[in-house]
Amino acid sequence: MNTLKSNLVKMPVFLLFIVFFTSMKTEMVKADIVIKGPTQVFLRCVTFKTDKVIKVPERSAQKKKKEVEKRLSRGGISTKELVEGSEMDLISYAYDFIGKPYVWGASGPKSFDCSGFTKYVYNAFGVDLPHYTGSQIGEGSSVPRDNLKQGDLIFFNTDGPVSHVGIYAGDGEFIHASSGSRKVTVSNLDKSYYNERFAGARRILN
Repeated sequence: MNTLKSNLVKMPVFLLFIVFFTSMKTEMVKADIVIKGPTQVFLRCVTFKTDKVIKVPERSAQKKKKEVEKRLSRGGISTKELVEGSEMDLISYAYDFIGKPYVWGASGPKSFDCSGFTKYVYNAFGVDLPHYTGSQIGEGSSVPRDNLKQGDLIFFNTDGPVSHVGIYAGDGEFIHASSGSRKVTVSNLDKSYYNERFAGARRILN
């Protein structure tokens, strides 16, 4: 009996909750509510509104990598299809390695140097880049700085001509294996150090 009274007391609070969300100008959601006690009270298909966005989890970059590799091995993916769907996936995949240590000459997956990192990331998407910054700048096609898009390789004169490379991630940022921070990290292209040493960009996914 006490449990039933307790449920009845809670009902006005629940109804107030529904009224509050109904007044909000957001997306509509439907749900089935069940209150259990000595007797069961069913509120079916209660309608309320919420400002919460329900997102469907995105496929992980690792899953995408395996999917692309499988299709490439079977010859079931065209260059055009690979390019059109790859820029965002490539960046997402590259971000999986944030924090991995910088080791000169390393090409992943546990550690990288700058060109080893770009080579490893692009290799997951069917592109075989040489493991040398000076050679990578000869790949793809030249891109002006004001026309960069995600996935472009960007080069810098940090320790002599064309001595560092990273992957443009969008919004003025790029991801790279940095000898300065000794790890894979994200930096801003407009930062004075990189801005002054910018040496060019190449578009690999044309």
